[in-house]
Amino acid sequence: MTNQDWRRERRVRTVDTEGNPADVIVGLVETPGHGYEAALRVDGGPGVLLPLYPGADLLAAVRQTIEDGYRASAR
Repeated sequence: MTNQDWRRERRVRTVDTEGNPADVIVGLVETPGHGYEAALRVDGGPGVLLPLYPGADLLAAVRQTIEDGYRASAR
């Protein structure tokens, strides 16, 4: 996904696990034969495609991790 045009970028300013400022960018990239797909990159690093089709595990993993965090902080 190098040198691809990102569309509809959304940038979220946050911090990394060491407390340093970081940007998370979510947007659409055009992929050959697939049209536009959702992608994510952190601080200008390489982009990764976000598998959002039915049966993909990414969104479920994010949801479960957030729920684990809520449970851990409630103890």
